Amino acid sequence: MDTFYQILLPGLVAPLALSLVLATLTLRLHWQGAWGVALIWLISYFWLRGLPSLPPREAADWLWLIGLATLAAAVIPYVSRWRWLWLSGLLAVYLAVIAWPVMRHDGSVMLFVEFVVVVAAGAASIQRLIDGQATAFDALTMAIVSAGYAVVAALGGSLLVGLLSGALAAALGGYALYELMPRRKATLLPVRAALLASIWLLCLMFIGCVYAGLPLGTLALLLAALVLNRVLPVRGLGQAVMIAGIPTVSALAWLVLTQDSSSYY
Repeated sequence: MDTFYQILLPGLVAPLALSLVLATLTLRLHWQGAWGVALIWLISYFWLRGLPSLPPREAADWLWLIGLATLAAAVIPYVSRWRWLWLSGLLAVYLAVIAWPVMRHDGSVMLFVEFVVVVAAGAASIQRLIDGQATAFDALTMAIVSAGYAVVAALGGSLLVGLLSGALAAALGGYALYELMPRRKATLLPVRAALLASIWLLCLMFIGCVYAGLPLGTLALLLAALVLNRVLPVRGLGQAVMIAGIPTVSALAWLVLTQDSSSYY
């Protein structure tokens, strides 16, 4: 029972149930619940993490502040000619803040490469979103990648990051289930909710690489799964699942084949 109340309930059951309610409200009342998705994940975050330190002492302590800052800043890109550059720069700031304790003492080339890769993938991923568009299977593909990364992070030694990633997948689950329904042409997921989920997922991936030593190849495959569904013309459910699923499963296989030891973050 302790496992249920401490892990399954906050990390899967509660966010999935709330997501189903939120998706139903969006469908029936046409309510754009960007704040709702954020609230669902933050409930799981505080449940799993506890009250974070202020000022933040660990990388995970920044995540709730990053969410609030992204929602607040999301108003600006929609009225700015430089919205893509603005959000890409904001993502770079988030990642720099997360990695600063390591960068300050050990600014290795590999850390710089990981930073550039995540920023570049993030910029490509959010390009379509900041133009006010989301793919027809956006929630489903992000849920697949988030769930896959949850397993990768947990096996790679970052249990907390794995739980938070799993909670993010569950928070998108209600919208993902709707995308499995036949005869629908668009996602219910609000653009700003998709943007925020993308930012959180990218930050979680970066934390896993910097502090848990997840391989760069694993990171690249997961980023590819996230980006390709945004930049390629996805025409059907099967294609969307393959584009997201194959790199995600490959990332897990890469980790299993290259892993020798790990320490939990």
